Amino acid sequence: MHANGVAVELDEPVSGPTPWSQALERQRGNAVHRLLIDIRPQVTDTVRQLQAKGGKLIYGSAAGPVAYLDFSSTLGLVLEVTGGSAGPRAER
Repeated sequence: MHANGVAVELDEPVSGPTPWSQALERQRGNAVHRLLIDIRPQVTDTVRQLQAKGGKLIYGSAAGPVAYLDFSSTLGLVLEVTGGSAGPRAER
């Protein structure tokens, strides 16, 4: 769903261990999993800054185009940092 520059995605993992299935296990049900931030072209610098603030890289790469940083213990969600890629849609 897209409205006023905001997009909401409802994802359901279909097979194997993924960041999404692991989040459902931890949260024991439906909840906010991640917040996407499109920060092109500064992906690497931003990921390193977020890691310095306690984010744990759990998916992707600090070099982009997509990186998931786990802030579950402090923010209760994962930040998805992207440099313009649509993300790993095929693996959901």
